[in-house]
Amino acid sequence: MLIQVGELAKRAGLTVRTLHHYEQTGLLTPSARSEAGYRLYNLSAVQRLHMIKALAQAGLTLATIKDYLDRQTLSLPELLTQQIDMLNAQLRDVGRLRDRLLVLREALASGNEPDLESWLQTVSYTHLRAHETRHDLVCRLLLEKKKNTHGNHVLTSNKNLCKM
Repeated sequence: MLIQVGELAKRAGLTVRTLHHYEQTGLLTPSARSEAGYRLYNLSAVQRLHMIKALAQAGLTLATIKDYLDRQTLSLPELLTQQIDMLNAQLRDVGRLRDRLLVLREALASGNEPDLESWLQTVSYTHLRAHETRHDLVCRLLLEKKKNTHGNHVLTSNKNLCKM
């Protein structure tokens, strides 16, 4: 099955112009063209687009994403696992913040002014993700498996892809 560029743009939340730009830069090429010349994309192209969007949302530049995808060091299941881990961490943080806010609201409603430490704990939850951004998570998933001289897998950081 193939999907036309306009439909892919709409469903991916992008513009047709963005997909054309991805083609011009070699980031995402159409799988085929219709008789009328429309760009058509197959499952593999849509999967690559998912990876592009996930890495872009993490803060990587398009040039960095292209370089990374061209080297094919990250599989789609690995990327999905990292995205799920990131979302789970965000859900935990949101739950913690919600719990803190409930404690503050209940204290205020009962006439008990929360103390300084209670407010500081709440403030700390509001910026937890600032220290571990999506970009940080992607940089962690940019760790490449390499074999050492004994045939064991070791992880080495590919820092040139991360703006540290």
